[in-house]
Amino acid sequence: MLKLVGKGVVFDQCLTWSEHVKYLVGKVSKRISLLRRTRNNLSLYTANVIYKSLILPIIDYCDNVWGCCGKVNSDKLEKLQRRAARIIMKTHRSDDALKFLKYKPLEIRRDRHLLRLVKRCLKKCCPQMFYDYFIFNKDAIE
Repeated sequence: MLKLVGKGVVFDQCLTWSEHVKYLVGKVSKRISLLRRTRNNLSLYTANVIYKSLILPIIDYCDNVWGCCGKVNSDKLEKLQRRAARIIMKTHRSDDALKFLKYKPLEIRRDRHLLRLVKRCLKKCCPQMFYDYFIFNKDAIE
């Protein structure tokens, strides 16, 4: 299998994104483990800031490209977020932790990022090569 790594995104021949998600899981798992080891010395606020500034950006990076990674791969990433939330909240119940921390599912984050990109393209507030990717059809709204 041919793999191409470019600036933090792993491409494979079939664009299944499995290799990329595997890469993300490895990278993010290391940081979550570090968070777990240091959590007793951190306040809830600080642990949350560490997650949002050192872990979440890795998960979000270029998600407009690989966001269609499939349910299995998406679940692997969601599992990481749940694990981080449990560590931050020092609890065994990830649903309660996610709710308290107000973390949205990663799939929703990816959808929002994609919608923001489309909106920027429609407003021509993006690189010129994207200008003609989307055409606003006013007749379709009526």
